[in-house]
Amino acid sequence: MFSTDRQSAIKNSRAHEHEITFEPDTGRIARSRMSRFTAAFEAKTGTRFIDYAALHAFSALEFRQFWQVFVESAEGLEWSGSIEPVCIGDDCEHAVFFPEVQLNYVQTLLNGAVASDDMPALTCRYADGAVSPIRAANCASA
Repeated sequence: MFSTDRQSAIKNSRAHEHEITFEPDTGRIARSRMSRFTAAFEAKTGTRFIDYAALHAFSALEFRQFWQVFVESAEGLEWSGSIEPVCIGDDCEHAVFFPEVQLNYVQTLLNGAVASDDMPALTCRYADGAVSPIRAANCASA
C-alpha cells in the first residue's frame, strides 16, 4: 500500500498553489482535449468533477481507472495488446503500468492526429547553444 508519510507530504504540499499567469477563454477551454477527456472520464466513472483539482484528486486515488480511461480515450494514440492489467503494484516507485500494451513511440510522435505536420517533433540542441526544430513532416519523409 501507499506510505502514510508520503501521502501526508503530498496532501500537505503547496506545490499546486501558484499564481495564474494565463487563463484561456471559456470557448477555448470547452474545445480542449482536457475538457473532452474530462467528459469521457465523467461518463465512464459516473462522477462529476467540479474543477481540475477534483479530477486530480480522484485520479490519484483511483489511478488504475484513470489510466485505463486515458488510454481508451487518447486521441491518436495507437497501441496493441491487452489493456488489462492496468497496473501491477501500488507504489509508483515499483509499479508497472500496462505491461501487456505495446506502443510505437515514433509512430505516435509522428501521428498527424496528435499534432499537425508543421509542429516540431524533435528539437536538436547543439553544444554552441543553437537550437534547431525538426518538423514532423520532415521526419516522416526521411
